[in-house]
Amino acid sequence: MASIAGLVLICLAGEWLSRRGWGRYLSAPVVIIILSLLASNLGLLSVEAQVGAGVMGYLVPGAIALLLVQANLRSLWQTSRHLLPMFALAAGATLLVGAVAMLALGDDAELRAIAPVFVATYIGGSVNFLAASQSLAESSPNLVAAALAADAIVGVSYLALLAIYGGFVAAPDESEAAAPASAAHKAAPAFGVPLSLLYCVLFAVLAVAAAHGLVAVSGQSSLFYLYLIGIAVAAANLWPGFFSRLSLAPGLGLAGMYLFFAVIGASTQVSALGGLMLGVLGLAAFIVTGHALLFFLIGRLFRQSMPDLLIISNACILGPPTAAAVASSRGWNHLVAPGMLCGVLGYVVANFLILVLLPLVG
Repeated sequence: MASIAGLVLICLAGEWLSRRGWGRYLSAPVVIIILSLLASNLGLLSVEAQVGAGVMGYLVPGAIALLLVQANLRSLWQTSRHLLPMFALAAGATLLVGAVAMLALGDDAELRAIAPVFVATYIGGSVNFLAASQSLAESSPNLVAAALAADAIVGVSYLALLAIYGGFVAAPDESEAAAPASAAHKAAPAFGVPLSLLYCVLFAVLAVAAAHGLVAVSGQSSLFYLYLIGIAVAAANLWPGFFSRLSLAPGLGLAGMYLFFAVIGASTQVSALGGLMLGVLGLAAFIVTGHALLFFLIGRLFRQSMPDLLIISNACILGPPTAAAVASSRGWNHLVAPGMLCGVLGYVVANFLILVLLPLVG
């Protein structure tokens, strides 16, 4: 219970600091990760395995479902279909830089083996790391451990850079995107707090249970988040009037994601980094840096808005949870669902690349 209280306290502190001083340029997710990382490595916070597993296995999926209950596909297609080519560009940039890295590595067998894992990870986020690294986990456990630590360090650093830059970007005009939602709220007043809370919990539990059921039937555990988001989006569009009245859903979803960031920070142990770490860390940093240079340069040449580029790059490198959380914390509410859906598209693309790239370096 002490670790849970510590995580919640860090989330509260992160939210409070993100509204003041330098914290406004970092965003709550980054502040929470920094605080939890410091607390863990200084010995002030220890998160039990059961707590981490509970957050990752149940709380995060439920939070994702709640973040999507007001995702209207019709308005999403009308306002955000231009983001799909941008996500293809982001994934292509990662793939190109990864290919260059593999060619440059020459005979370094260990780094060549881990390079496709990073490519898959940086087209949809760290959820892909597990699937991509399974074949190496038994033969090279130290390599996988170093890669996991490198991914955490590079991922947190990149998230911080995106958040800092996003703090200087003015929020786009969302009046047109918000119009349908405001009209819906006028037509159907939001549920009261107790009823909205109960409905949110019920929906989150049912959505997660249904996604696990589909995994059991299909035998494809890597598709869990694809199933979950499909269920949430389908429900939101089949009964838009009902779900638009769940006023607590976005806030509860964001709070759940804050706990996710706290666990991520607390799980990163700097002292565990070994001699293999430097090369693996350099490889991960090279791929992410190359992605950013190519993607933002070409994106700006095509006159794409900076909030769009920030969230799409976030979804590609870090995955749907961070993209949705950062968009929500920045007030870019119209980018929450597009960021989430682009990240899920990254799951599909990355799983295909795992099948193609890993045999090439085997």
